[in-house]
Amino acid sequence: MRKIVSLVSLWILPFLIIITQASEVLANTSYFEEIDIPVTIDEDCSAHFTERWVGHIYEGMEIYLEKENLGESAIENFTVTENGTTFEFLDTWDINSIQQEKALKNGITETANGVELSWVIGEYGTHEYILEYTVTNFVKQLEDSQFVH
Repeated sequence: MRKIVSLVSLWILPFLIIITQASEVLANTSYFEEIDIPVTIDEDCSAHFTERWVGHIYEGMEIYLEKENLGESAIENFTVTENGTTFEFLDTWDINSIQQEKALKNGITETANGVELSWVIGEYGTHEYILEYTVTNFVKQLEDSQFVH
């Protein structure tokens, strides 16, 4: 009987250690559980995006969304809203400024391959962000058809 208890203990102890460590990691890991991206295309061939991001943020200072290979397209009118509060758009987004200076603010940074749409995390925890922006020249005209990039 003692041998069975020892064998059971050998199986249960590692299992408990793994579960304890896994729950600790999950509790401190940032992730988005839902991202919805409805798009409307206007007659001028631009597209209006209204993205809804629901996530749990427990680390870091800001969130950014990369948009690359834009070609002749441009990102305009980028806004971020959380809980009915619209963030202030900064014409110049300083990636080196501290979190308190950029709280409730968003901006666009040019990169070698496109742009980054950025906004700052106010406090850690659960968040729902609404991102809105327009992509100009979204529909491209070819000789015999059209395509979207």
